[in-house]
This record gives sequence, structure tokens and C-alpha cells, in this order.
Amino acid sequence: MSKLMTMLFGHKKDTEYKKDTEYWISINDVKIPYRFQRKSPNESKFNRKLSRFWKYGELSKIVLNEDFELVDGYITYLICEKYNMRKIPVYFV
Repeated sequence: MSKLMTMLFGHKKDTEYKKDTEYWISINDVKIPYRFQRKSPNESKFNRKLSRFWKYGELSKIVLNEDFELVDGYITYLICEKYNMRKIPVYFV
């Protein structure tokens, strides 16, 4: 866990993340489970979301569990990575 996360939220195990609350974290803190890594995302879905990002600056939610593992929003994560975003907005479940 990064020093920033420790400063903002305290020790990970002691922290309870609120649902429907946006947190900004380093993209490097996100852990991508193997189930996302093993196959490429749907190309048309990726292009649709990328086009929406270019046109409106909007991204879908990135959802993590309490261990900072990705639960949902892999394409959004990939777009953030593609554009070298250092901090990304995430939500916890």
C-alpha cells in the first residue's frame, strides 16, 4: 500500500471504505486479478468507451474491493493507463 493511502485512510485493515464515495488513488495501487488479465477486452466496447472519453471526458466507475483488487471497470482502468494517469477515481465495495 502506498504511503499516500496510509496517510489518507490509515492502515488498510482498520479502514472501512464507504460505498458510493469516490476516492482518488495511485493507479499503481490497483491490483488486476488474473481473470481480467487472461483475455483482451471486447474491442468494440473498448472503442465505444474510449470515444466517450474523448468526446465528453467521461469514464465509467472503477470498482475495487478492500484489498485494492479490481472488481469492475477494467476497460476504464486500461484507458487511464493508456493516457498515463497517475491518480484515478475509484469506488469500493
